[in-house]
Amino acid sequence: MSINRSVKKAALFCRPVTSNLRLHMKVQVLLIALVLVAGCAAQEHSAIQTGIKVWSSSELNARKGELDGTEIVLDAYLIHEPENYALWDSEQASRSGDPHSCISLIYPKHIGESVRRSNRKQVRLRGTFVRDMTAQDGVYLGLCNYTGLRVAEIVR
Repeated sequence: MSINRSVKKAALFCRPVTSNLRLHMKVQVLLIALVLVAGCAAQEHSAIQTGIKVWSSSELNARKGELDGTEIVLDAYLIHEPENYALWDSEQASRSGDPHSCISLIYPKHIGESVRRSNRKQVRLRGTFVRDMTAQDGVYLGLCNYTGLRVAEIVR
C-alpha cells in the first residue's frame, strides 16, 4: 500500500509540471511565430519605408530611355530555361508573349543556382536596368527583349 501511495503522489506532482511545460512550449512557439511574421512584414515594408520604388517589367520598358544604368528593384515572374531568360510582369503575361511586359535576364555566375531554383516563380530582384542588352560585344541567346536587368541579388 505504501508503494501505491508513493506512485499516486508522484503522479500528482508530475501532472502540473507536464502541463506547465506544454504551456511554456506553446508560448515559445507562438512568440517565435510572431517574431518571424514581424520580420517578414518589416522586410516587405522596408522598400516602402526607404522610398525605393518596386518596378514591373512593362514600367521599365515604358521608361527605358531615362532609367538606363539605374539600380532598381523589380517584381517579376522569372523564367530561366534553355534559350528563354526572361523577367515577365506575371505568369499570364509570359503566356501571352507580349514583349512590352518582358525584360531579359542577365546574372553573375555566383547567384546562378538561386536563379535556376527561382524558375517559373514570382520573385523580387535588385539589379541594374539596361536599355540595350546587345550594345556590348557578346552573344546573347534567349533574350525576350533588348531591355534587361543585370541582377545583383534575389531579394525574395
